[in-house]
Order: sequence, then C-alpha cells, then structure tokens
Amino acid sequence: MAIIDTLRFRNILVNGNFAEEGPVNELVEALEETFQDVVSPLATKADIEAVKAEILAALAESEARTARNQLVMVGVILAAIALAAGIIIGVLA
Repeated sequence: MAIIDTLRFRNILVNGNFAEEGPVNELVEALEETFQDVVSPLATKADIEAVKAEILAALAESEARTARNQLVMVGVILAAIALAAGIIIGVLA
C-alpha cells in the first residue's frame, strides 16, 4: 500500500527544479520507505474489526457462562429448600 503518491511527488520535485531525476527518485523512495516503516505497525480498520469480533465473542461466552451458573445456583437453592422442608416435615411427623 502506497502511503504517498510517489509519481506525483516526483513530478512536483522535478518540475520545481528541486533536483535531477536520479536524486529525486532516491529521495522519493527513501521517503516512501520511511513512511512505510512508521505506518506498518499501526492497526488497520480490518485489525480493529477483528479485535472487536473477538471481544464480542468473548462477551457472549461470558454471558452464557453467567446464565448457566445462575441456573445451577437456583437449582442448588431449590434443592436446599426441599431438603430443609423434608427435614422439618420428618421432625414434625
């Protein structure tokens, strides 16, 4: 991916009598490489979308796990109530 329009940049330098074609080409290439080195570690839109998808998947998994844990807790509480009721009935009978 080109960071700058190298052809346009070359034309501006050559037409502005900045330098001869050879040094201009070297300058433009060096500038493009420098920009590429600076920009390449930056996250792209696709990178951000991928991370977003991973976060949403992890969140959905966490919510499902929480719902399962809540159902187990309700089951345990109901079992404890039934056990307590059984003991109370047994003691009173």
